[in-house]
Amino acid sequence: MPDKKGFTLIEVLVVVVVVAILALLAFASYKRARLTAQNEMARAKLVEVAMAAQMYNEDARGSARVAGGLGQARVAGFQNAELLFLRTPTDTSFSYLKNIEWNKTCTDSNSCVHHYRGYNFYVCNPDSNSASNQPAGSGCDGKMIAVMTGPVCSGACAAGVNLDAAAEYGGKSWWVSRDNLGTVGSNYGS
Repeated sequence: MPDKKGFTLIEVLVVVVVVAILALLAFASYKRARLTAQNEMARAKLVEVAMAAQMYNEDARGSARVAGGLGQARVAGFQNAELLFLRTPTDTSFSYLKNIEWNKTCTDSNSCVHHYRGYNFYVCNPDSNSASNQPAGSGCDGKMIAVMTGPVCSGACAAGVNLDAAAEYGGKSWWVSRDNLGTVGSNYGS
């Protein structure tokens, strides 16, 4: 019998199965890394919101400060936190937060909702330790500057919201404290 060189059908099938398993593992790792990266970008946005709120409130010098949710009701006696996206009246080239990468939905020119991929952001009331004087649903207390809550959606998510992110991070919160402006605390994983 002549000496034939080549692979048998079984050898080819084993190689195909091994490659398929490796591809599935790689896809799962990629999906998890992408989800983690999106959450880390949202945490960076939280630090930006905290710093912007701190600067805005210091510039306001006690009057016309901001407190409330981005795109949600303001805290009584404070300006809407959406002002952080607007240019200042005296300097039209400067705003505290840039609209880049924020999802913005407007019902009219005075009512816009800003969120980052479904994460909700709140600027805390600096004058109160009571949860009743903080933005509704924020979890703010007197020790926090800003709070971010994970995306929540039932059924279909809004544009830009990842269903996996809602499943993983929904109901979780992150915050920046007054004691350390650059550090983010969280109830995720606890």
